[in-house]
Amino acid sequence: MITQLDHALFVLINQTLSWPPLDGAFVVLTHKYFYLGAAAVAAVYLPARYRLAGLWCVLTAAAAVGLADVTVARLLKPLFCRVRPCWAMEGVRLLVVQGNTASFPSSHAANAFAFATVVLYYYKRAGAALLAVALAVGYSRVYVGVHYPSDVVAGALWGVFVATTVGSTRFFVEGFWRRWRYVRREQRDQAASPRR
Repeated sequence: MITQLDHALFVLINQTLSWPPLDGAFVVLTHKYFYLGAAAVAAVYLPARYRLAGLWCVLTAAAAVGLADVTVARLLKPLFCRVRPCWAMEGVRLLVVQGNTASFPSSHAANAFAFATVVLYYYKRAGAALLAVALAVGYSRVYVGVHYPSDVVAGALWGVFVATTVGSTRFFVEGFWRRWRYVRREQRDQAASPRR
């Protein structure tokens, strides 16, 4: 039943709701350089606007994207080995060149949502804009015929999970580092104070 629903949603987006004048726009949206370009703009804007805090945000987001990409490509896709809809179904509108690689989950969705989620934790407006980009990228993957909707949803959820994990680890390490510096400063102050 879930598979049938997944296929029906794919057909709805890829064929029923398709509009040829928009095909070029979705081909641009689905290319990895689109969301990487949006991330690059954020990587320049956030440190320029928020200084060190913005830089930390970008570095954390980059770490989340790297981890999401590696785990999807090296762990999850080989584990599930799902055939892409463009090779498994008849009548698919395939708008991009696509190799016969595994489909589940979508690494595009995982990467885009990982970056957007980290930025959203720090800066709501910038994060919301990147989240809109991530949603557009995810939808485009179905529109151009290379992913099922469930691939995109799973990739998005994995990206959010990885971003939350990386962000939480970063805050834990930062808190530990601040506490250690505070204790060291107290010890130096006590050692430097005159003894009675």
